[in-house]
Amino acid sequence: MTASAEDNAKGAAFFSENKEQIRADLLKYGAIWFRGFDLMKSVAGNREMHEALGLDPCLDPLHSSGLR
Repeated sequence: MTASAEDNAKGAAFFSENKEQIRADLLKYGAIWFRGFDLMKSVAGNREMHEALGLDPCLDPLHSSGLR
């Protein structure tokens, strides 16, 4: 899925508006490659995208580890 300028202008609203189709594609294909979405260039934006889709964001595997 490649973002257009219009998609980027909508930000997280794009994902809210297309939630059902994106989730259906995720179930059908197992993964979706999001390309060119400005929202997802930051950790906060990536979290916004997950929340707009009603998904739990993945945690860093070392999130609760004392290895850092």
